[in-house]
Amino acid sequence: MKLDLSLMQWSFNKSFNSDSKIRILFFPYACGGASIYRNWQKFFPFDIDVIPIQLPGRENRITEKPYTNIDELTTDLVDILNPLYDKPIAFFGHSMGSLISYELSVKLQQFGIKPVHLFVSAHLAPHKSNHDTRDHLLSDDQLINRLRELSFTPEPVLQNKDLMNLLLPVIRADFSMCENYNFINRPALRCPITVFGGTRDKEVSTNELDEWKYLTNDSFSKVVIDGDHFFVHNHASTITTNIIERLGLI
Repeated sequence: MKLDLSLMQWSFNKSFNSDSKIRILFFPYACGGASIYRNWQKFFPFDIDVIPIQLPGRENRITEKPYTNIDELTTDLVDILNPLYDKPIAFFGHSMGSLISYELSVKLQQFGIKPVHLFVSAHLAPHKSNHDTRDHLLSDDQLINRLRELSFTPEPVLQNKDLMNLLLPVIRADFSMCENYNFINRPALRCPITVFGGTRDKEVSTNELDEWKYLTNDSFSKVVIDGDHFFVHNHASTITTNIIERLGLI
């Protein structure tokens, strides 16, 4: 496939499988990069194209200005991802990536492009998202202490001033995307939704994940995994096996 330069910038792969039966786009959690899905292609058959999406402001795009609004991000992605719509497309998002994947699915459906499946993970359903926090407005020192409370970032990283000066803009931007997210009641998705949850996730309980079923007119399923909020790091095989099964590719 001839790559559009703007799309190449967003894809961690830098190439696509023109013989694929389906493309799955993977979105990371807040402050995370596409490299968390670096090795996931090995869990899938050759004809499933695994495409980790790299958002601005992290890893190889660290010098770029990050988005602070999910609506703006997904509106731009609808156009940027256009070369990929020649194949059936599915989405997987973990934590913040779930919100991005959902909003992108809704927008594509409005344009007549129906995703074949939405896979979400470790996040409240959009209509239940909590807006009580305003961490993106904290001072740098306060934000670092907040990250320490959340156990999101290793202590040696938090104590590295130069590294934190580099990371804080994207951390603040991602918190802003989540905390300023406004759910708009629109027609339900016409594709299945599968949600993954961790048994020890302090951010969202496995029971709360059931609310995702109200956002689709198709089937809903839930997969519970033994792990904390970041179970995505240790259970790639379990997650991908469930994705393959639910796509009917085995």
